[in-house]
Amino acid sequence: MSAQRHAQHSDPTTTSHPPAPRLGVDRRTLLRGAGLLGAVAATGTVLAPAQAAPAPTEVDPAAFRLTADYTKYTARVEALLEQAGRASVSQVMDDANHERTPPR
Repeated sequence: MSAQRHAQHSDPTTTSHPPAPRLGVDRRTLLRGAGLLGAVAATGTVLAPAQAAPAPTEVDPAAFRLTADYTKYTARVEALLEQAGRASVSQVMDDANHERTPPR
């Protein structure tokens, strides 16, 4: 490699190379971690190994059984459907005002 070419590659001020990428570690985070590690080592604290959580307990499905009387609103639902109509989703989408212009 010629001396001029070597100087180009070793000079960080040249525009031929982008700046070196920064490492993804924040300096403050690194110092905090080192301080914590030093404190643990200085006090002689031994960290206990992690333990797995206990297995989940079985839940009785009867707790989720519906107990309300949903048929008592049938008359109201039918009245609302009578007013609103029974158009399919595709029919509603076809009739929709996709341009959002004022109704005529």
